[in-house]
Amino acid sequence: MAESPIITFYSPRAGAGNTVTMAHVASILARDGLDVLAVDMNLKAPALHEYFGIPQEDVDCGFFDMILDYKELFKNTDEEFPEHAISIDKYIKEVPLYLDNGSLSIIPAHKFSFKDEIDNIDNYNKIIETFDWDIFRCYWKSYEFMEYLKEQFKAVADVILIDGGSNFVEPSAIAVLQLADDISIQFAYNNINLKDLKTVIRYIAKKKQSSEMWLHPSYINTDDVDHMNKWEKRTVGALKRYIPFLDENILRVNAIPYDVQFTAGNHSAIEVLPENIIAPYSRIAKDIAGKI
Repeated sequence: MAESPIITFYSPRAGAGNTVTMAHVASILARDGLDVLAVDMNLKAPALHEYFGIPQEDVDCGFFDMILDYKELFKNTDEEFPEHAISIDKYIKEVPLYLDNGSLSIIPAHKFSFKDEIDNIDNYNKIIETFDWDIFRCYWKSYEFMEYLKEQFKAVADVILIDGGSNFVEPSAIAVLQLADDISIQFAYNNINLKDLKTVIRYIAKKKQSSEMWLHPSYINTDDVDHMNKWEKRTVGALKRYIPFLDENILRVNAIPYDVQFTAGNHSAIEVLPENIIAPYSRIAKDIAGKI
């Protein structure tokens, strides 16, 4: 078996469905017999645990807490970089799929459960909002720590899926540019998404030339063929310079249809859904399984 791949799910703008897409893909891969680790790095809008049926009161630590614990460890050591920085086991929660083969675990974005009440919650949220990622990168050896985490992730799972959030701010940029082997991008057919998508893909193509980028237009009204044709042509025209194999047919096949009964937030990723709903996610899962 090849080295466990890390796939980051990312959207140029919030609301394009990268979290719900990743949740369903993770569930499908686990049901297909793989050990899957899902990591929520979407600190601005953490929701991955909800799609896996884990209530907030059960989330007592997560990815951001791992960073805070690492900083505390680094602050109290004389080593240039702590040889055994952090054990990720503490931050992993198992998702109750009860499979004979395969498993699904999650590292949530951050803790939601507090022993004390509102004062702690407000203070903690302020720490997240004001965390200085530039200082973390410059003075806390963030690159080395993320490389360490990458090794840790790959050691515990057959495949690692990361919710990289949106808008390409930290830690989304870390999830896309440093941790990811390949990138699954969900986006909407509109001018703002296409403009931001082009900017991000141009940057990714320059920085990560060895990575594959899979584009998935999301929440598409497949009955409006004219609208699909128009935006498929516009998207290929804007991006083909950076993704030479991209064409209208790929976008049509990769599209994730909109269904009013199964919009984001209306269903759990641990449910067994109708085939017409799950089919787009199954195609993504098949592409990822081909990397293993």
